[in-house]
Amino acid sequence: MIQEKELVIWDWNGTLLNDTAPCIASMNHMLARRGMPLLTENRYKELFRFPVQEYYVDLGFDFSRESFALLSVEFISLYRELQTEAGLHEGALELLEAFRKRKMKQVILSAMERITLIGDVRARGIDGFFDDILGLDDHYAKGKAEIAKEFLLSSPYRPQEIVMLGDTRHDFEVASILGCTCILIAQGHHPLHKLLTTGAPVQKNLAGVLNLLINP
Repeated sequence: MIQEKELVIWDWNGTLLNDTAPCIASMNHMLARRGMPLLTENRYKELFRFPVQEYYVDLGFDFSRESFALLSVEFISLYRELQTEAGLHEGALELLEAFRKRKMKQVILSAMERITLIGDVRARGIDGFFDDILGLDDHYAKGKAEIAKEFLLSSPYRPQEIVMLGDTRHDFEVASILGCTCILIAQGHHPLHKLLTTGAPVQKNLAGVLNLLINP
């Protein structure tokens, strides 16, 4: 069991929100329009990374022909249409409630644009669980290390009192920058074998996190 924590920092996409399918479908719309090879779920999870510009390059996009800014707008437009039906991962509500019962503070930290993120969290009816919802100022998904550092500087918590829950190696990178514990869940945007390379504890689902953090 991991030592008791005071604050849980949640990633949103892929960790709480089960949105891998709409992400793949949105990108496949873009690829199909250009006659480019489509993504399978396995290929998507192997290629997806932060900053997402590098992921786009891996897919074959040429920023000298199409700007990343315009491609981002195109993706977000498609994603917004498709993600409305995406629900929370199984076990999310139980884990949120378990943390609340133990009076652990909870925060969402995401590479999404903040206003959009707040709307998405509210739409799932879970905004009341969180003391703060942290996102970016734009839709470019460069990463979230800077807002994480700003949050830590302004918060009363020490790194050893914090656990970060995520589904990508970027979440581990951010946790390492903060100096806090990280638990990765292999049901989102990165496959199990990529998460295991970090050396962080990896669980297959949120029920595993409940056992690791709450149950003896």
